[in-house]
This record gives sequence, C-alpha cells and structure tokens, in this order.
Amino acid sequence: MNQNSDLYSVLGVPKNASEDDIKKAYRKLARKYHPDAHPNDKSAASKFNEATEAYDVLGDVNKRRQYDQMRDNPFQGFGGARQGGGFQGGNIEYDLGGQGFGGIEDLLGSLFGGRGNPQSRSKGMRGSDREVEANIPLKQALEGTQVEVPGRTNRLKVRIPPGTLDGARIRVPEEGDPGYQNGDLYVVVKISIPSMFKREGDDLHLELPLSVFEAMFGAEIDVPTVEGHVKMKIPPQTQTGKTFRLKGKGIPHAKGGNGDQYVRVLVHIPLNVSEKDAEVWKALSQSPYNPRR
Repeated sequence: MNQNSDLYSVLGVPKNASEDDIKKAYRKLARKYHPDAHPNDKSAASKFNEATEAYDVLGDVNKRRQYDQMRDNPFQGFGGARQGGGFQGGNIEYDLGGQGFGGIEDLLGSLFGGRGNPQSRSKGMRGSDREVEANIPLKQALEGTQVEVPGRTNRLKVRIPPGTLDGARIRVPEEGDPGYQNGDLYVVVKISIPSMFKREGDDLHLELPLSVFEAMFGAEIDVPTVEGHVKMKIPPQTQTGKTFRLKGKGIPHAKGGNGDQYVRVLVHIPLNVSEKDAEVWKALSQSPYNPRR
C-alpha cells in the first residue's frame, strides 16, 4: 500500500464511520477480493492486503486515534522503533502459495511496527519459516478476533480479520527462525464448530427435539445457530424426521455468501408424566387414527 493512501478511502467509509460500519466495509471487501476466490490474481490479492492493512489500523481504537492525529497533522510523525511482544497485525497478509506478495514494511512506520525496507539489507542466509495453528470458534472467525501465538522471541497477539476462512494462512514477517534475514511465521486458522452441529462442506446440520404438541399443533421455536439463536416456525402436523432449511446460516463461502443450516426435527414422547396427564394421553389414544393403514 502506498504510504499516502487514505485508509478510510481504502475501505470506502467516511472518517466518522462507526466501528460497526468499518467492520462491515472490511468484510465486504475481504470477501470480494479474497485470494481463495481469485487464485493467482495479483491485483485482487493487492486489494485484499490493502483492505486488511487498513482494517488493522481503523479497526483498533488506539491505532485509529494515532492515525487520525497523523492524518490531521502530517508533519507530526510518530517516533519509536518496534519493541518485543505487543500487537501484531500491520504486516499480516494471507499466503498466496508463493506468488510473492511481500509485506508492507514502510506503511506508516510505528503504527504497523515497521522494520525498514528489506531491500536495503545485504543478502545472507535466511531463517526458515515456521507454522503454528490457531483454533478459534466459528463465531469469532465471522466477527474477527485476536489470538496469542509463540513468536521468535516473545508471545505475539495476531489479529484474525472478520470473515476469515478455515485453513487461511496469515503471515507475520520475520517472526520465524533466526537468520541473516529472519524467516516468517504463518498462523494457520482452524475453525472449530460446536459439537451439536455436523458439517458437510459449507452447510451445517442439526437435530432438534420437538414435543408431541409442537409437532401436532405447530409452534415457533428457538433454534441455535453459530451466530446465535433464531426463530423458526414449525407448521402443524409436522412429522418426526422432517428437515427445515435456514438459508445463509452455515459456513462462509470463499466467493461470498454463506452455506445453509439444515434442522432435522425429532418428535419426543414424554417419559415422566403425572397421573392427570396420563389420563389425557389415554383419552387421546382412543382416536381412530392409525398410521399403518
């Protein structure tokens, strides 16, 4: 990213944009230009990295405040070299399978923990790259979060952008094995899903119990999804085993949008009933209905 780029313009939001507006704008751009949706497309990868770097600053309250000060007073500057530990994220970018999209080391210096231009260094033996896994719940992957991973000399906090996909590799420059030029660290994102769900591709499957009366007369019930509970209508005379679809409540697609969630309902017979309730059940049993006819 050009150092003179306006980060608000990169995300397409005004300076007074709310945190939620900034997050939504980033997620829209990230899905539009995600490397998985545009393999080997350097232009899309560049736009994706620009959006990620802009969000790293504008999505962080303290960094955004510093950036706004520098933006309003361009000659003020920020001194100070990068120190051990601390928050990583300004040089984070998705690995593109060796296509060679380097870090933006000169982007706004101390805001991103800049290390200077690597082209100016003498070439020598480069340290090996390292990989670590970061397991996060799907909800955090959708909303964005940060994880702590072992760096070269310190524990590092790495930002996971909103909408990150399972298997994404996030690069943190020069936090790999030491050398004349240090190797890079790759954080491999593994998304965990609550045990109540079964995943098939980008779709989720869930079995949900119904009472006899909910199935017989219909009801509006709460259904758990990875983003929270939603209401679902059960029509009267619903049979056990019937499957309902909740559109867009599954896993995010690499090319935008989400998979679906399928809810299979199972009618449960009460095991412990009072004598009064038992009499009601016995009265109902006199009905002439016979499903085997």
